Amino acid sequence: MPTVESINNRLYLKYYDPHKGYSRRKSLKLKDNQANRRSAQKIAKTYSTNFLPAGFIDADKKYILFSDALKEFLQIKPFAKSTKEIYTKAGNYFLKASADKFVNEYSTRDYIRLLSVFNQLGHSQNTRSIYTRTLHSLWNYFIKIKLTEENIIEIIPPRVSVIRSIEPAIIQKILGALEKNKLHHAFVYFLVNTGVRVSTLVELRWEDIDWKRKLIILRNVKVMGTPFTIPLVPKFRDLLRQIGIKKTGKIFPYKDVWSTKFFNKVQKKLKLKTTYGIHRLKHTFISESIKQGVPIEILSELTNTSLRTLKRHYANISKEHLSRELQRIKIG
Repeated sequence: MPTVESINNRLYLKYYDPHKGYSRRKSLKLKDNQANRRSAQKIAKTYSTNFLPAGFIDADKKYILFSDALKEFLQIKPFAKSTKEIYTKAGNYFLKASADKFVNEYSTRDYIRLLSVFNQLGHSQNTRSIYTRTLHSLWNYFIKIKLTEENIIEIIPPRVSVIRSIEPAIIQKILGALEKNKLHHAFVYFLVNTGVRVSTLVELRWEDIDWKRKLIILRNVKVMGTPFTIPLVPKFRDLLRQIGIKKTGKIFPYKDVWSTKFFNKVQKKLKLKTTYGIHRLKHTFISESIKQGVPIEILSELTNTSLRTLKRHYANISKEHLSRELQRIKIG
């Protein structure tokens, strides 16, 4: 008889297929709650008598090929398309290094073979870091659902990059050169004063402005459109009024991130020694905010960026701030 299993608050039927040699799951398209669990148990009994081929048994030990386990993982997890592509690529590299075997048959030797593949392809340290971090996360899932007992993937640490912000004087020059175009000017002003991602701001709509509660509702496009809010302070309210308030539609008429090339063009027009990417505005906001004493926890909330990421990339700035504060503290 199949068993009922809950994954990500959704109910599945789990049964062992001796013909395939691994556990299989069927989505019941039901949320995990008490009433639905009762219904799921009844469905499980029905499947055991009417639908499952003879010979299907409960799975005490799971035998599932890596390729099938990866497909199942990607079906269950609500990842963005780009994240799924990274998992698929990492999985393909692993299969290139080792044969498609049952998950519990892999060992650290297979991990060493994977590193050899990376060497052959000439992958950088940061690329290796991304793929090993991805596979490490996948193996943690395999351990959680008892496909294996050991995580054979060691994460290669990324090369620590120095975050370089744009000098405030240069920001002022860029904004000054964009004054004739209200939308371009407002877009850059909003980015450098909030630290949100370009892709997030591109998708901002008039319906996302909560005038009553004085909030701007943003959606993190990088993580399946996860919503977060920032206060609608007077400077942003005035900015929106200058653009021309509407009831519906996108606030900024850019199709995607690639439609913001005007930022590079205006820098070339100004004949700046260095041309900065538009994403650098996020770094500038965070760097300057830390220098001005804004706590990193508040920046995490404002920019929808994890504390771990902020600490890793802005450690030097944080240490400068800590030194300044330590010098200022006087007791006794």
